[in-house]
Amino acid sequence: PTTTHPASEREQIHSFSSLDGARQCSVKVKNKLINGILGECIIPSLNPVDFPVDQDIQMLTPNQIFDCHHQKTLPNYGEKRFVVLGCGKTAMDTVVYLQQSMKVKPSQISWVIPNDVWMLAREGSANPWAWPKALLKSDYNAREAGLALERAGGFVRLDPNIEPTRFRFPVVGRDEIKFMRKVEDIIRRGRVTAIRNQENRSVIVHFGENSQPWVPKESRPEDLVFIHCTCPGPENGNSNFDLFASDHQLNLNLLFAPPVPISMSVLAYLESARINGTLDLSFGRQLLRSLEIDAVAEQGAGRDMKDLPENEVLGRLISGIGLNEDDKRDSFQSILNLALFLAIANEDPMVGYQFLKENRLSFFSIPGFKGEVYETMGILLDRAKPLGYSDGEKRMFQLLRDRLQILEGK
Repeated sequence: PTTTHPASEREQIHSFSSLDGARQCSVKVKNKLINGILGECIIPSLNPVDFPVDQDIQMLTPNQIFDCHHQKTLPNYGEKRFVVLGCGKTAMDTVVYLQQSMKVKPSQISWVIPNDVWMLAREGSANPWAWPKALLKSDYNAREAGLALERAGGFVRLDPNIEPTRFRFPVVGRDEIKFMRKVEDIIRRGRVTAIRNQENRSVIVHFGENSQPWVPKESRPEDLVFIHCTCPGPENGNSNFDLFASDHQLNLNLLFAPPVPISMSVLAYLESARINGTLDLSFGRQLLRSLEIDAVAEQGAGRDMKDLPENEVLGRLISGIGLNEDDKRDSFQSILNLALFLAIANEDPMVGYQFLKENRLSFFSIPGFKGEVYETMGILLDRAKPLGYSDGEKRMFQLLRDRLQILEGK
């Protein structure tokens, strides 16, 4: 549905409509509007490719491939060439599905990979939290962080001879890697910019200005099936990280790296605890005071934090993340969000920790998992200045680490 903003903050009347616009409704929000669309994944079945594709060229999504296989509506598919577009988890799963379920020979698969990416080894010791920690330990050197995780058995690459340049949080098992490595026809020429049907009825795939076009081995349109796996998933480009937007609106967005649901679960906990009065907002205000000491010293008396509303305390402390590898602060915000949650979820940090331990959406629920948030905050504190954090932020890191000492070794 589409939603319009209320006529006034006081009235809190919101309007929404069906996707076709045929039905419109209005609703009065009693407590808060929960905006749950900011973190929606961009997926192939709902988003076409963003480059031109000529007529008569068959472009299917992974969902359509599944349907065609089970409904037997893709005749003679064993004789066709399947061209998988994309290097993310969707593309990886598609390459595996073609071979494992549809019994397509690897020689009949071509894979267009714009960038080689690091993958989390399912049988290894790494998890999504390992990436920001590795970046922190390597002073934000992404190459060294990736290689260190590979040496530790947490990261794996597709081709042993090609060093990945990106990490998008895919998790793969040894059996999946075996299937992926069977595909020999891999095209590494950047992103596809167009797929054209030439006058001689041969298909040509165009890339950026500095890359040569590619003509598939089976170049007739009827012999080719292109599979669209080029959507960014959770990296949807949304930059609204203002989560506790007001007394009347809560925006749902990522607090941590994928999987996505744990971020929503933690936000729900914070909002519920705020309503029930069990958050330690006095410590939250203390953290905010530590950030403002320098500004107060320069400009005079600052705002009395005792008067700061609950939602504003949460809004100024907790921020969403954008999974942007090129942004230092964004890369480490997930670490900070975890520390902040554990520190203010209750006067006793063990309460928030126990919530994560009992939450099946959380890695903390996995036997033997250690979040090491106390230790990681210590590293962030030690390296705050080289990483560009202010003196006020460094003071806040110190307060958080001291608060979370009870979680040492957990």
